[in-house]
Amino acid sequence: MGALNFVEFYGDVGPRRGELLMALEYDDHITACDYSEAGAHVCFGLAREGKQRKTESLELDKLLARLDPKLPVRAYGVDRWAVEIKEKGIKTVGDLKRVIKT
Repeated sequence: MGALNFVEFYGDVGPRRGELLMALEYDDHITACDYSEAGAHVCFGLAREGKQRKTESLELDKLLARLDPKLPVRAYGVDRWAVEIKEKGIKTVGDLKRVIKT
């Protein structure tokens, strides 16, 4: 992975240990989506654009283990990821790791 500025999440399942995600790696960030209808819609649409360097399917825990704990986490809109990240005050990968372990 190159120097990442953030990781963003989409979908209606939300942050759950072991949750299967599609991760699209770009030069400066990763977009990760769960396999709910909302998450799949976002990631499949982005994947069709073909601008990502790498696409893979992996569990949330495995993705987070590879990332710097200080890396900012983003989620937009009203899907479950966005709601839970806002409600739980998740700002970084480290915050997200702590939340899914509880």
